[in-house]
Amino acid sequence: MKEQYDEALSDFQSALRVNPKNVKAGNNLGSVYLRIEKYDLAIASFSKVLKRIPDYALALSNRGIAYRNKGELDKALEDFNAALISDPKSDYDYLQRAEVHKRMKNYKKAISDYSASLELRPKVSNTYYNRGISYYFLGQHQDAYKDFSKAHELDPSNKDAANNKKAILKIIEKSKK
Repeated sequence: MKEQYDEALSDFQSALRVNPKNVKAGNNLGSVYLRIEKYDLAIASFSKVLKRIPDYALALSNRGIAYRNKGELDKALEDFNAALISDPKSDYDYLQRAEVHKRMKNYKKAISDYSASLELRPKVSNTYYNRGISYYFLGQHQDAYKDFSKAHELDPSNKDAANNKKAILKIIEKSKK
């Protein structure tokens, strides 16, 4: 696998030597760096692309992921916000921004973004699962139960959803006593 990444890095670097303005090669180079967890190099590649095309949603989203993975959540949030301005119908960017909000413990905002993502792509088990986690942290156990149930319904192999569904049901039943 490492050889494939090395080859891809070499190819994209060569393409950029031939044409330094090639934003597709720049974005792809950043994506390879992101994949091999060289986040600073990924950020630098995406930033070069964004100097040429400031509202390039894919580069904004990718750089946001690199920032998020580095733990620079405020910068990640800025990039996902900008990506959504460029492409407001991107369920992926709502999902990515929701993940940042969840890490920042902004659960209400996370729920809002998970919900926006689900409006655009309603059959994604993990989105329901993660929204359920956010509901749980807000103490909204009924909503968490519904989301864990939907996540498990959409993906019966999702053991975390099944386990959380059972656990949250116990919490709900206990609170009724």
